[in-house]
Amino acid sequence: MAGDVQAELQGPKNQAWKGRRTALRRAADRREIAERYLRGQRQYIIAEQMDLTPSTVCRDIQFLCKEWIKAALVDFDEAKAQELAKINQLERTYWEGWEASKEAKVTVSRERRIDGVLVTQRQEVRSGIGDPKFLAGINACIAQRCKLLGLDAPIKSQELLYDMTSWPSWALERVASGEPAHLVKAEIEQATIEGSVKMKEIEG
Repeated sequence: MAGDVQAELQGPKNQAWKGRRTALRRAADRREIAERYLRGQRQYIIAEQMDLTPSTVCRDIQFLCKEWIKAALVDFDEAKAQELAKINQLERTYWEGWEASKEAKVTVSRERRIDGVLVTQRQEVRSGIGDPKFLAGINACIAQRCKLLGLDAPIKSQELLYDMTSWPSWALERVASGEPAHLVKAEIEQATIEGSVKMKEIEG
């Protein structure tokens, strides 16, 4: 049995063999052609040394190239899926941090005089306003996901990365609710311009 397989792989060294390869011989040829082709050997030399017609070698190389492309696409999709999972997990962590930051307590100090003595009273209260650094992290995750999926053509991902530390609370809440950061930023800028105009009118 082993001898029959070996004979089938080797095949007779004649022109008739070149036109009637079995599936087993074709697979073995393609493995060798792939090795030779990737080493940079020319097609006509492969054909001569393997006793195949140039057209057969050409067809096999075309087949191999298509298979390599398919394999590369599968690997790429798998890698992309892994990176998306990481981004999604990171975004969930940022959301948890954002919700927790809204529950964080801050110490409020008040000074008052009691019987002529200055007394400082401190009280812990919930801030109710989340830490904007978590929203910045969420925004960065969204930008990276859009970039990875190719959805950032209208708006470049770099434009989505804003410093939100000085943004008003209403703007932070709107970003947290899912409104695009670049639209909220534009509204902040517009409000700032309108406020400056009104101040000039009052001063005038």
